[in-house]
Amino acid sequence: MNSKDIFINNRWVAAAGGQTLPVVDPSTGLEYARIARGSAPGFRLRTAETLSRSAVTGVAVETITLPVAPGRPGGRKFGRLVHDILQHSAVADELESLAGIWGRRHGANEFERAAAVEVVRAALAHPALTIPPGARRYRELPVMVRLDDGALVDGRIDFAWSDGASWTVIDYKTDRREKRNVAQVQIYALALQRATGLPVRGIVLEV
Repeated sequence: MNSKDIFINNRWVAAAGGQTLPVVDPSTGLEYARIARGSAPGFRLRTAETLSRSAVTGVAVETITLPVAPGRPGGRKFGRLVHDILQHSAVADELESLAGIWGRRHGANEFERAAAVEVVRAALAHPALTIPPGARRYRELPVMVRLDDGALVDGRIDFAWSDGASWTVIDYKTDRREKRNVAQVQIYALALQRATGLPVRGIVLEV
Protein backbone atom coordinates (compact mmCIF):
# COMPACT_ATOMS: atom_id res chain seq x y z
CA MET A 1 0.00 0.00 0.00
CA ASN A 2 1.35 3.38 -0.98
CA SER A 3 -0.63 6.63 -0.84
CA LYS A 4 0.62 10.13 -1.53
CA ASP A 5 -2.75 11.75 -0.87
CA ILE A 6 -4.29 13.07 2.36
CA PHE A 7 -8.00 13.01 3.19
CA ILE A 8 -8.99 16.65 3.85
CA ASN A 9 -12.49 18.17 3.79
CA ASN A 10 -14.03 14.88 2.65
CA ARG A 11 -11.74 14.42 -0.35
CA TRP A 12 -8.28 13.10 -1.18
CA VAL A 13 -5.71 15.77 -1.99
CA ALA A 14 -2.00 15.62 -2.71
CA ALA A 15 0.40 16.51 0.09
CA ALA A 16 1.83 19.96 -0.50
CA GLY A 17 5.41 18.94 0.25
CA GLY A 18 5.34 15.66 -1.64
CA GLN A 19 7.01 13.85 1.28
CA THR A 20 6.03 10.45 2.69
CA LEU A 21 6.24 8.58 5.98
CA PRO A 22 7.00 4.88 6.50
CA VAL A 23 4.37 2.54 7.95
CA VAL A 24 6.12 -0.09 10.08
CA ASP A 25 4.79 -3.47 11.15
CA PRO A 26 5.29 -3.49 14.97
CA SER A 27 5.61 -7.27 15.03
CA THR A 28 8.53 -7.37 12.59
CA GLY A 29 9.87 -3.82 12.64
CA LEU A 30 9.79 -3.83 8.85
CA GLU A 31 8.38 -1.12 6.63
CA TYR A 32 5.45 -2.35 4.59
CA ALA A 33 4.00 0.87 3.16
CA ARG A 34 4.49 4.58 2.78
CA ILE A 35 1.86 7.29 3.26
CA ALA A 36 1.73 11.00 2.55
CA ARG A 37 3.34 13.29 5.12
CA GLY A 38 1.28 16.32 6.02
CA SER A 39 2.67 19.62 7.22
CA ALA A 40 1.48 22.40 9.45
CA PRO A 41 -0.11 25.20 7.41
CA GLY A 42 1.84 28.43 7.22
CA PHE A 43 0.17 31.77 7.90
CA ARG A 44 1.30 35.32 7.40
CA LEU A 45 -0.13 37.30 10.26
CA ARG A 46 -0.37 41.07 10.36
CA THR A 47 -2.09 43.57 12.62
CA ALA A 48 -4.54 46.18 11.38
CA GLU A 49 -2.43 48.99 12.85
CA THR A 50 0.56 48.15 10.62
CA LEU A 51 -1.18 48.13 7.24
CA SER A 52 -0.23 50.51 4.46
CA ARG A 53 -2.69 52.82 2.76
CA SER A 54 -2.99 50.52 -0.27
CA ALA A 55 -3.75 47.35 1.70
CA VAL A 56 -7.54 47.71 1.39
CA THR A 57 -9.56 49.40 -1.33
CA GLY A 58 -13.26 49.97 -1.90
CA VAL A 59 -14.15 50.70 1.72
CA ALA A 60 -15.07 54.33 2.41
CA VAL A 61 -14.06 55.89 5.73
CA GLU A 62 -15.24 59.25 7.01
CA THR A 63 -12.98 61.29 9.27
CA ILE A 64 -14.75 63.49 11.82
CA THR A 65 -12.57 66.01 13.63
CA LEU A 66 -13.74 67.66 16.85
CA PRO A 67 -12.32 71.00 18.05
CA VAL A 68 -9.25 70.90 20.30
CA ALA A 69 -9.25 73.21 23.32
CA PRO A 70 -6.20 75.49 23.62
CA GLY A 71 -3.54 74.00 25.87
CA ARG A 72 -5.07 70.53 25.88
CA PRO A 73 -2.68 67.73 26.87
CA GLY A 74 -1.45 65.33 24.21
CA GLY A 75 0.76 62.30 23.83
CA ARG A 76 0.24 58.58 24.23
CA LYS A 77 -0.63 58.67 27.93
CA PHE A 78 -3.42 61.18 27.39
CA GLY A 79 -4.64 59.22 24.38
CA ARG A 80 -4.85 56.01 26.41
CA LEU A 81 -6.68 57.82 29.19
CA VAL A 82 -9.29 59.23 26.80
CA HIS A 83 -9.64 55.87 25.06
CA ASP A 84 -10.25 53.97 28.30
CA ILE A 85 -12.84 56.45 29.54
CA LEU A 86 -14.65 56.24 26.19
CA GLN A 87 -14.58 52.44 26.28
CA HIS A 88 -16.16 52.23 29.73
CA SER A 89 -18.57 55.16 29.72
CA ALA A 90 -22.28 54.66 29.28
CA VAL A 91 -23.58 58.01 30.53
CA ALA A 92 -21.97 61.43 30.97
CA ASP A 93 -22.63 61.45 34.73
CA GLU A 94 -19.93 58.83 35.38
CA LEU A 95 -17.08 60.48 33.47
CA GLU A 96 -15.39 62.04 36.50
CA SER A 97 -15.39 58.71 38.34
CA LEU A 98 -13.96 56.92 35.33
CA ALA A 99 -11.32 59.62 34.91
CA GLY A 100 -10.27 59.05 38.51
CA ILE A 101 -10.00 55.29 38.03
CA TRP A 102 -8.17 55.33 34.71
CA GLY A 103 -6.21 58.44 35.56
CA ARG A 104 -4.60 56.59 38.48
CA ARG A 105 -3.80 53.61 36.29
CA HIS A 106 -2.09 55.78 33.69
CA GLY A 107 -0.43 58.13 36.15
CA ALA A 108 -2.35 61.16 34.86
CA ASN A 109 -2.45 64.37 36.88
CA GLU A 110 -5.58 66.35 37.73
CA PHE A 111 -5.24 68.62 34.71
CA GLU A 112 -4.99 65.65 32.35
CA ARG A 113 -7.97 63.94 33.98
CA ALA A 114 -10.14 67.04 33.74
CA ALA A 115 -9.13 67.57 30.11
CA ALA A 116 -9.92 63.94 29.30
CA VAL A 117 -13.39 64.31 30.80
CA GLU A 118 -14.13 67.28 28.56
CA VAL A 119 -12.83 65.46 25.49
CA VAL A 120 -15.02 62.43 26.18
CA ARG A 121 -18.04 64.60 27.01
CA ALA A 122 -17.75 66.33 23.63
CA ALA A 123 -17.32 63.00 21.84
CA LEU A 124 -20.39 61.46 23.47
CA ALA A 125 -22.45 64.48 22.48
CA HIS A 126 -21.49 64.17 18.81
CA PRO A 127 -24.08 62.63 16.44
CA ALA A 128 -21.55 59.96 15.43
CA LEU A 129 -22.05 58.40 18.86
CA THR A 130 -25.82 58.74 18.88
CA ILE A 131 -26.92 55.10 18.72
CA PRO A 132 -30.49 54.07 17.80
CA PRO A 133 -32.47 52.35 20.58
CA GLY A 134 -32.19 48.58 20.39
CA ALA A 135 -28.99 48.57 18.36
CA ARG A 136 -26.35 45.99 19.24
CA ARG A 137 -23.23 47.61 20.66
CA TYR A 138 -19.72 46.22 20.86
CA ARG A 139 -16.60 47.68 22.46
CA GLU A 140 -13.10 46.31 21.87
CA LEU A 141 -14.51 43.81 19.35
CA PRO A 142 -11.81 41.41 18.05
CA VAL A 143 -11.90 40.67 14.32
CA MET A 144 -9.81 38.78 11.78
CA VAL A 145 -9.94 38.82 7.99
CA ARG A 146 -7.92 37.33 5.13
CA LEU A 147 -6.63 39.74 2.48
CA ASP A 148 -6.42 38.99 -1.23
CA ASP A 149 -2.70 38.23 -0.88
CA GLY A 150 -3.47 35.49 1.66
CA ALA A 151 -2.31 37.37 4.74
CA LEU A 152 -4.42 37.12 7.89
CA VAL A 153 -5.00 40.45 9.62
CA ASP A 154 -6.36 40.79 13.12
CA GLY A 155 -7.37 43.81 15.11
CA ARG A 156 -9.72 45.14 17.75
CA ILE A 157 -12.51 47.61 16.96
CA ASP A 158 -12.87 50.49 19.40
CA PHE A 159 -16.63 50.70 18.97
CA ALA A 160 -19.13 49.10 16.60
CA TRP A 161 -22.90 49.03 16.49
CA SER A 162 -25.54 47.53 14.23
CA ASP A 163 -29.25 48.13 13.80
CA GLY A 164 -29.63 44.84 11.94
CA ALA A 165 -29.49 46.46 8.51
CA SER A 166 -25.95 47.85 8.56
CA TRP A 167 -22.88 48.37 10.74
CA THR A 168 -21.05 51.45 11.91
CA VAL A 169 -17.40 51.07 12.95
CA ILE A 170 -15.73 53.86 14.94
CA ASP A 171 -12.04 54.24 15.71
CA TYR A 172 -11.01 56.90 18.25
CA LYS A 173 -7.96 59.09 17.72
CA THR A 174 -6.69 61.90 19.94
CA ASP A 175 -4.01 63.15 17.56
CA ARG A 176 -4.46 65.15 14.37
CA ARG A 177 -2.94 64.21 11.02
CA GLU A 178 -3.31 65.92 7.68
CA LYS A 179 -3.23 62.63 5.77
CA ARG A 180 -4.35 59.86 8.09
CA ASN A 181 -3.93 56.22 7.14
CA VAL A 182 -7.43 54.75 7.45
CA ALA A 183 -6.48 51.20 6.41
CA GLN A 184 -7.00 50.07 10.00
CA VAL A 185 -10.67 51.08 9.93
CA GLN A 186 -11.07 49.69 6.43
CA ILE A 187 -9.91 46.30 7.68
CA TYR A 188 -12.43 46.42 10.52
CA ALA A 189 -15.21 47.27 8.08
CA LEU A 190 -14.15 44.55 5.66
CA ALA A 191 -14.11 41.94 8.43
CA LEU A 192 -17.65 42.77 9.56
CA GLN A 193 -18.92 43.02 6.00
CA ARG A 194 -17.65 39.54 5.15
CA ALA A 195 -18.82 38.04 8.43
CA THR A 196 -22.35 39.43 8.33
CA GLY A 197 -23.04 40.34 4.71
CA LEU A 198 -24.21 43.79 5.81
CA PRO A 199 -22.92 47.15 4.57
CA VAL A 200 -20.47 48.90 6.89
CA ARG A 201 -19.80 52.57 7.50
CA GLY A 202 -16.33 53.41 8.78
CA ILE A 203 -15.59 56.45 10.92
CA VAL A 204 -12.38 57.85 12.35
CA LEU A 205 -13.43 60.10 15.20
CA GLU A 206 -10.67 62.55 16.07
CA VAL A 207 -11.64 63.61 19.57
